[in-house]
Amino acid sequence: MIIKNINILKEDYIPPTFVHRDREIAELNRIFYVYRRYQTLTNNIYIYGPAGTGKTQIVLKYLRELGLPYTYCSCREYNTTYQVLKTITEQLTGKQIPPNKPTHECFSLIKEKIKDSYVLVLDDIQSVVRDSYFDKIIFGLSRIGWDISKQCMLIMIGNIVPKDLKSNLASHTLDGLKLRYIYFPKYNAEQLKDILIGRENAFYKLPVQAINYISAYVAQQWGSARLAIDLLRESCILAEMMGKNDVDYKDVEKSISIVEEKELEDILTNLPIQALLVCEAIANISLPATPSQIYGKYVELCNKNGFRPLTLRRLSDILCDLEGEGLINTKIEFRGRYGRKKIVLNYCLDKELHNKYIKNKLDFIT
Repeated sequence: MIIKNINILKEDYIPPTFVHRDREIAELNRIFYVYRRYQTLTNNIYIYGPAGTGKTQIVLKYLRELGLPYTYCSCREYNTTYQVLKTITEQLTGKQIPPNKPTHECFSLIKEKIKDSYVLVLDDIQSVVRDSYFDKIIFGLSRIGWDISKQCMLIMIGNIVPKDLKSNLASHTLDGLKLRYIYFPKYNAEQLKDILIGRENAFYKLPVQAINYISAYVAQQWGSARLAIDLLRESCILAEMMGKNDVDYKDVEKSISIVEEKELEDILTNLPIQALLVCEAIANISLPATPSQIYGKYVELCNKNGFRPLTLRRLSDILCDLEGEGLINTKIEFRGRYGRKKIVLNYCLDKELHNKYIKNKLDFIT
């Protein structure tokens, strides 16, 4: 047996202390100093950095230790700003909100329920930042604390840089937000090694060889502690299933293949219909291609299958999302006085995967 307590290796486990995050926690202490000293919430916060760097866990643990009531909403799960507002309203009121309820009534219900000091946490903000109502919802949430009888702080968490966040907000919204920024950098190999060794209570015998191999591999790729812990858990389970008492690099290699396949499967099975249509369009034209060329094929597919086509600008947003998920590769081509143009270089799914997750799903829907 290798694993003694698998709960310590689960994604939702919150360790008693976070190593290599002293600077970020000190910045949180500085921002919340006024609250600890005078019981007053001041600035809102945007916390950003790569996935798996401890942003969400540290924020939620900090709020619990501070004793501040909060509502948490994952924008990746509720991927429109209206759904985000509706979810926050439901969590605060404990009641089901009709899907057609006006936004101003949702804001009224939120204001009615928030008493004294309260924090609203919006995670994975990048999932809704391009939504047409994003500015309106953020403006409304940031103004709740302007009521003299209430104090409300908005904490947004994401992996886009502040410049991209600001570009989707009007100047008056930004001015009222009074944002403070905290950056969480990705972990290097030594830091990942310390994090994995910190889970030593999960094992009968610490798998040192696997920890060294995983730390080096993940640091070169993403620097994600979540991925490193996931790989360690899968490697240990594979080794146990084979009757081993320790984990070697072959177990790690196999777990890497399993985790990457599962990650890709999760991405593909959760793509919205419009993204499926864009993928189908890309698969049926010659690459490299411009967004305009892809758009022509996309509109053709929409008309053929009975879907209303989005605008070219929205298609460009979907291309950015697909690139972020690693499904396409693009480059910016400079064309002198004609400006810059994004070019889609290649499509990263082979024919088998495309047919299984894109084409078959579209055939089923239509």
